[in-house]
Amino acid sequence: MILNKAVVPLIGALVSACRADDSYVVTDVLVRDMDTGSAPAGYTGLQYQVNTAIYVPGNTGSPVTPQDVNQGIGGLTVGIYVRYELLSTARAQDLSIVTDVSAQSFESKIGSTHGYVVGQCDSGNSIPSGSSWSTSLCPSGYAPATGTVGGVAGALSVQTKGACLRVGLCVRKKQISQISGNELYVQSVGLSKTKNGENQWKPGRDWTVDNLDIHRLCGDDYTFKLVMLRRVLPYLRQTFSTSDQKRKLLTDNAPVIYLHGEEQYFPSSLTYHFSHTTRKYSDGSWNLWSNDPVTSSNPQNSIAWFQGTKDLSLVPIYAFYDQKQDNVVDLIYFAFYPYNRGKEQTVANLIFGNHVGDWEHVTIRLVDGVAARVYLPYHAWGNQYKVASGIVPVSLDSGRVVAFSAKGSHGNWPIECGKLTYKDLVVIALNDNTQKGIRWETWRNMEAFEWNSSNGDASIALPGNREFTSLPQWLRSGNGDAGRTGSSGFDGPINRYGDVVQIGCVAGQCNVESGPTGPRDKGIFGGSADQEF
Repeated sequence: MILNKAVVPLIGALVSACRADDSYVVTDVLVRDMDTGSAPAGYTGLQYQVNTAIYVPGNTGSPVTPQDVNQGIGGLTVGIYVRYELLSTARAQDLSIVTDVSAQSFESKIGSTHGYVVGQCDSGNSIPSGSSWSTSLCPSGYAPATGTVGGVAGALSVQTKGACLRVGLCVRKKQISQISGNELYVQSVGLSKTKNGENQWKPGRDWTVDNLDIHRLCGDDYTFKLVMLRRVLPYLRQTFSTSDQKRKLLTDNAPVIYLHGEEQYFPSSLTYHFSHTTRKYSDGSWNLWSNDPVTSSNPQNSIAWFQGTKDLSLVPIYAFYDQKQDNVVDLIYFAFYPYNRGKEQTVANLIFGNHVGDWEHVTIRLVDGVAARVYLPYHAWGNQYKVASGIVPVSLDSGRVVAFSAKGSHGNWPIECGKLTYKDLVVIALNDNTQKGIRWETWRNMEAFEWNSSNGDASIALPGNREFTSLPQWLRSGNGDAGRTGSSGFDGPINRYGDVVQIGCVAGQCNVESGPTGPRDKGIFGGSADQEF
């Protein structure tokens, strides 16, 4: 789906914070076969791992020669160039300026960069190697970058290795007078070249990394991605200084979650779960154990409370405000389910992955008060989506992110689909099934907290909570401290929220597995804005 508006409304006081390095804008992006000549006057090139020096003729800097984005994969020698202008000149002349740049491909068009094909999720089809790039692959509102390579506008990977995905560059522009106060513009563009598996390079923590690897499917050892510095125009920084403002931000951006229409294992409050479990100390930590022994091959068939609370208005979402730096905030929304239903297999009539307790979450990252990325996890994996790119399969509902909770196992996906394979075990495959079934408006019932690394327990309850009006014990550190006694989930820290067991295991997959760890042990709080989800 093309995201053509900001996900997050501006809230709270806007404080102007103009700085000298915010006085330039990008007015054009150009691609060119470097063997056919130099770029037009006024442009400067992108080099690997280098913060692109600003160049405005007669004002600052000097042009540099770009480096080949097709290095190591054959094909034409292609450079990417940008043209900068003074912000004051752009305003005076009401110039069109660049608001987003994104590498795109045939694969991006149908949304399969994350291991599945949007609209073809049941087919198992893969993307043909070397599928052609064409300007029609640019999303609505975007145009191919200026310039041609191999006679095709915006093309990058031309005549590269046969297996390479054919990639081009798309640019979105807008007249500066038409840009509203909460829209982002591109201040600078760079090029990340990293060895596969390494974190993407970027010049600073405010920079974002484009989704698509320009070398995708080429089989070389490197990943090439665009990086961008995007700002609000003029540079306006929001401050959310009060607890009420932080709660409002969490409320106004809480997602819509669709449960499957045939869901049997609904979410619940922690109070509900604690009433059916006992807190015990074993193997060096405090864990919750079901009051009904989990021993059968299909335990959910005989334990009624595993079905949770069907009236979703009674179920809270557990929301966290996590300030990464002064202009970067993560909003993290945790849903709790008393039970995770495993995956049924026709081979030997097995079910893998049942466990008591299930935490699932959605993360929305704000930069300068505007959503920059969304992270949707499923099981031990997950995908992050660049909101402003225009090509991500994340839909919106009245400005809110929409997530689809998989039937029984509750992993969050951006689409409804009858078959989403997340792990292929050769003989068997583990699949999720999502559907636009039962609508859960999570903002209707919210327990809100602020993650505060200066606090020893790193969390503060925000006003307006009904279930936990102060910092609850389950959010505190020390779940390995044998002295933190108490048999209820209310009494102290918790490591795992369900029985710590492994029953009926085959080839590393178990019929019944241990319950999950909680929000504070997911490794997503604190840290810096450079840290990926």
